[in-house]
Amino acid sequence: MKIRIKKHLGTIVLSLIIIMTIFLCVSIHASGKNQSLNRKLDQAGHETRDMEKAYRQDLKVFLCDAGFSNSGINMTKTVNYFELPDGSTDGTVILNYTVSIHHQKISDLSIDELSSLLTEIVSIDLPVEGSTISYKFGCIF
Repeated sequence: MKIRIKKHLGTIVLSLIIIMTIFLCVSIHASGKNQSLNRKLDQAGHETRDMEKAYRQDLKVFLCDAGFSNSGINMTKTVNYFELPDGSTDGTVILNYTVSIHHQKISDLSIDELSSLLTEIVSIDLPVEGSTISYKFGCIF
C-alpha cells in the first residue's frame, strides 16, 4: 500500500513540475510579446513628435492669418494597435488625434462660417500615416 502511494506521488509531482514549466514558458513568451508591442508604441510616439509640432505650427499660422490670432490649440493623441477579428494584433499602430481650437471669435461664427473654417483646417495635412484626426472648437472664458 505504501509503495503505491509513493509511486503515484512521484507521478503527481512530476506532472505538477511539467505543468508549471509549461505555464512559465507561456508567461515568458507573452511578457516578451507585450514588451515588444510596448516598445513599438513608444517608438511610434517618438517618431511623430516632430511632425505633430510642425502641424501645430502650421495650424497656428493659418489661424493667425484667418483672424484668430492667439488661438489656443490643444492636441491630444491616443495610440492603439489595429486589432484583428480574433482580438490579436499584427503590430500596426493607429494614432488618433483630437485637436481643440479655442478663440473668443469662434463662438461668434455661424454654422456656415464654422464649416468653412473647418474645411480649410482639414486641408492642412498632418503627415502621420495611418492616423485619424478630429476637431473641437470652443471659447475659453
